[in-house]
Amino acid sequence: MYRRIPPDREDLKARFPQYHSSMWELLYNGDESVYQHQKQEEAEITNTQGNNQSTMRFGGRENHVVYKNLANSKMIDSRDFMQKQFLITGDLTIRKWKIGKKS
Repeated sequence: MYRRIPPDREDLKARFPQYHSSMWELLYNGDESVYQHQKQEEAEITNTQGNNQSTMRFGGRENHVVYKNLANSKMIDSRDFMQKQFLITGDLTIRKWKIGKKS
């Protein structure tokens, strides 16, 4: 979003962070894995211009977990979307990997 702000609207750049980062954790055990978003403290940006003050909060709200079971070829994806929790289930696509000598 920051990159798309036109040069004639530099005042908007002060309202948006240039970067956003998040941390994820992958736990695995043989044929099972859990990939989940790590909760972090919310970053808060306050912008004061004249009599107007705006506050934006980033991070710490995403609730996203992906569980995969390779033995059963099943996947469960739990995520928030539009303030509702969705549970997406399905079959895994098994990919045949070939390990070569190039890197």
